[in-house]
Amino acid sequence: MNILLGAYGQSMSAVNGKRVLRFPSDFQQTAGLWAPRERSTPFEYSDGSAHERYLLDVLRGASDRSSSSRELEDRIRDWPSRYHLSPKRANLLRPLDFAPNSRILEIGGGSGPLARFLAESGHSVVLVEGSETRAAAAAVRCADLPVNVVVGNILEIEAEESFDAVILCGVLEYAAIYSDSTDPHVELLRHAARQMKPDGHMVLAIENRLGLKYLLGVPEDHIGTAYTGVENGYARRGVRTFTLQELHGLIKDADLEVQRTLNPLPDYKCVTAVVDFEATPNDARQSVAALVGRALGVDPQLTRPNKVVHEQIAASVVLEGLGAELAPSFVVLATKAPTAYPLTDPDCFGWIYAVDRPHGFQKVTTLIADQSGMRSEHAWLYPNEEHSSNNLEQSLTTDEFATGPVLWSKLVAVLAQEGWTSEALAAQVRPLWNWLVTQSETDGTVPGDCLDVTPFNSTFESSITTFDREWVWRAPCLASWVMLRGILFSFSHLSAVRVPASGTPTRLLDLSLSVLESLGVDLNSTELQRFHEWLVLMQSEANGRTEEFFNEWLRDYYAESLPIQEAPRQQPNFDD
Repeated sequence: MNILLGAYGQSMSAVNGKRVLRFPSDFQQTAGLWAPRERSTPFEYSDGSAHERYLLDVLRGASDRSSSSRELEDRIRDWPSRYHLSPKRANLLRPLDFAPNSRILEIGGGSGPLARFLAESGHSVVLVEGSETRAAAAAVRCADLPVNVVVGNILEIEAEESFDAVILCGVLEYAAIYSDSTDPHVELLRHAARQMKPDGHMVLAIENRLGLKYLLGVPEDHIGTAYTGVENGYARRGVRTFTLQELHGLIKDADLEVQRTLNPLPDYKCVTAVVDFEATPNDARQSVAALVGRALGVDPQLTRPNKVVHEQIAASVVLEGLGAELAPSFVVLATKAPTAYPLTDPDCFGWIYAVDRPHGFQKVTTLIADQSGMRSEHAWLYPNEEHSSNNLEQSLTTDEFATGPVLWSKLVAVLAQEGWTSEALAAQVRPLWNWLVTQSETDGTVPGDCLDVTPFNSTFESSITTFDREWVWRAPCLASWVMLRGILFSFSHLSAVRVPASGTPTRLLDLSLSVLESLGVDLNSTELQRFHEWLVLMQSEANGRTEEFFNEWLRDYYAESLPIQEAPRQQPNFDD
């Protein structure tokens, strides 16, 4: 690991009238570290000194600093530590197919989560970061990997050797703060493009100022106030984000060509899925709408209960073809040359990642539409690892893409109506229960490969279609347990629900049992305890945590209540 300390000191050359340091010739190696010959204090960007110190201490004390480290994930305590330490951060770049052994420049690389992932993937990285504390954290995180860290303003550093790719993740929005240019955002893009090879790629990740959550009143992430970006109320020399059209215009003004625009969910910081809304076939929109709704539900920046049911509004946006314009974030892939090879497979329109589990169970689901039709391909991220445990196996196959309405979306639609009931919820999942009954033996059990038959993984029009049935229990399971598990987890991470009918239970386990009772299934206390013990064991093996952990976690989860939006929607009074 080499730390290259950039600075505002005496410049060694000039580019476009600006004095710059040439990298690496204007730097020298001192005690194993790279530093400019004349060093001065670099500019600082920070989440706050306490956050920065905590992050550095965590990385220094960690034995596993890999991009998928469970040890680092367990040290997450707030939003800043989440987007620095979550293994979901690397999912932003997983869909991109960089050429082997690429040389990559990351501008504003922070504490190095993306640089670490790139280096683990066989690439060499130069990371430029304005904060010395963050750069020190990146140096610790990426030790013994081909990552060089530069502290300083990228506008004052010029590489002598060009790069195969340049990455700006959460950087463009700050350009006006650190430049006195009359067009600072275009200036930054042009300067970054000068570091690229003629056939190189730029990867630009940024939030959408017209993102759906901002339209619905979530405070602007950089400013902390609602509707600042939506109203375009940014200060002239402050932070700002852009709409899709504005962003594409800036890229064009920087003499670059947009190759493709992807949309990370729930945003670019902690990614569970990446979708290309513009490439999504019309027939796939119902399934993608469910995917978006679930992804937005796990957004840690949402308050619960929210004023509106985000999942329902997101579904409307996707179904009406507005996903690209109102997506939370963008990842724009741009090039200098139209002939540059594509960084993504043009036939793929979505990538779904599951990384909050042991390596052997981590996977990607790729959504594909080509001449042979639409399908979902499931693959392990670590194919050489073990894909089973004592009682659980993981089976990854290719599914024909399910195009009908997902049952989970139907449950959410019921919960979005005033006066909903357990019976109304049961009516939506009754076709799934009837399907499970057809698979049952006389003792009420179903084969172990029915474990993943849940409202998340089922569609219904005239008949039930199941998909993404990855988990297989090694023994038969009671159909009632499979159904209760599916109902129970369908209620997790919802943004809001409307006020139910009087007497309807709202605690998650009580509601799930009430729905099951409406289906004609009544579990006594002994059967419920056996279900709990089975679920603890299953969750423990699937997630790689102890049974003690899930025994406590599940009991807390059972007692949670749905996020009820108490304020009724007002009807207009036309008599006034």
